[in-house]
Amino acid sequence: MPGGETQVYKSGRRPGPVIPNPQDLELRRELEQEDSLAHRQDLREHRHLDRRQQRERLDELVPRAEAGSKDRILEKKREKADSNRAFASAKMEAGGVEEVPESDLLGDEDGGPEGFKKQKKEMDRKKNEREVRREEILRARMVELEERRREYRAKEEKTMSGLVALAKARFG
Repeated sequence: MPGGETQVYKSGRRPGPVIPNPQDLELRRELEQEDSLAHRQDLREHRHLDRRQQRERLDELVPRAEAGSKDRILEKKREKADSNRAFASAKMEAGGVEEVPESDLLGDEDGGPEGFKKQKKEMDRKKNEREVRREEILRARMVELEERRREYRAKEEKTMSGLVALAKARFG
């Protein structure tokens, strides 16, 4: 406004960004939860469809015997025996001890000073996020408290002015 005048709005505040209140924070948290839930559901459906397609392709190549029939039962037994044999032979080839990469033993990319620094940065980032969230909630509570105080003072001022007017009317 020209001349340095300021415009007064109905709410008594200027337009612009405001500090989020607890309801805004709760809404944001709920929306994030809904998004992650929907994402997980989409992944689950995608995996389910993929497995179904793989099963159909396998059935086209090698059709299965009728479910519940003697042939199907024998097929299942053979599949299970083959699986067990493959597992046992893999165990024997490894010498009974699982191979561990040298990077895990000696420390490599994720170990040593670089890995430690990366982990520390990640922990600091999480800590800062928690602090920011805590500060947002605290700030929102303070704003709410200040608003309640303002309302209480206005109510008290109104009551006092009414009592003063009553006293003047009665006692002059």
